[in-house]
Amino acid sequence: MKVSKVIIISFLVAVVGLSICYDYGRAGQADIFSAKIGVVSVRKIIQECKRVAKYKQESENEKILLSAELMKLDKEISDDTNSLKVLRPGTSDYMAQLKQVLEKEASLKAKQEFYDRQRTLNEQKMMGDLYEEISQIAGKAAEQKGLALVLRKDELLYSGGCTDITEEVKAQLDAREDAKQ
Repeated sequence: MKVSKVIIISFLVAVVGLSICYDYGRAGQADIFSAKIGVVSVRKIIQECKRVAKYKQESENEKILLSAELMKLDKEISDDTNSLKVLRPGTSDYMAQLKQVLEKEASLKAKQEFYDRQRTLNEQKMMGDLYEEISQIAGKAAEQKGLALVLRKDELLYSGGCTDITEEVKAQLDAREDAKQ
């Protein structure tokens, strides 16, 4: 007898709960469909903003300098390897020269790997910081325009009727970059 009362009461509580959730869900749907939605093309901003252009130029300049350094070391290795050819294998001079060549080769390889990793980490940090700043600017622009939601336009199949704030975000981002200089 007690078990059946518990089952009936549990059933009634579940029905009331579902009814409340259903009504709340319908009210929420109406708000979502009437909300103003904005879109922003993060890809376009990244491709066109001044910060990325400046970073690419600085990165290219650094790459040229590092490449010159690595080429110099590679030339030294080549010269030292040629010097090995005139020495007699097994002599102390030969072994000293061989040691020098192998150390320089290891140094060259380590520097190449370090510079590659450094470049990758710098790019990841710059892009992460840039994305964070784009998100902040988009949030402020959305508030000013009364938008309830902003989506990445890059990932949408269709965004007709949505307010596109890409150019506004890009302009504010570029203005911040100009202010830094």
